[in-house]
Amino acid sequence: METDSGLMKDATELVFSPPRSQTVLWSGEKNKLLANEFCRTFRNCQTLEMYLEAHYPAFYQELFELSARSWARAEEIWFYLSTRLAESASGDVRVFAAGVARPETNPGGKVDITKYKNKYKSRAGTAAYCNSVFEKCEGPALDTNQKVERIFLMGRNINARVSEW
Repeated sequence: METDSGLMKDATELVFSPPRSQTVLWSGEKNKLLANEFCRTFRNCQTLEMYLEAHYPAFYQELFELSARSWARAEEIWFYLSTRLAESASGDVRVFAAGVARPETNPGGKVDITKYKNKYKSRAGTAAYCNSVFEKCEGPALDTNQKVERIFLMGRNINARVSEW
């Protein structure tokens, strides 16, 4: 199924300017719960969904409804928006995500990475493949974002670029 072109066009026109040290990224449903709990505790922090709902409520509602009807038509839009948020983050960034996927955790190649529409990128210097939006989109964007000073993974200061994890 093809990405919703009208909503994708609208997504490209959104301006991202999250406040310094308030960006929270997550990958996986369990980590979404952790990220949301973190944002409830530290009310100045925001996930992508919270940012969109606060700054672009009509767009967010339309994307949310499209996602519920057809994830295939919305997936690439979410990937794009996730990348844009990571590119525009500054200061400290909090990440709630699982570890890097490696071939030994995918016996027999049971995870089909071809189902993802965005560009597949392998992790430099490893045999790992990209298994999540964080690894495919947000991590590489954080690596090239010079405004990001520290990245906290599951509450720990990583003290390294994402590509060095």
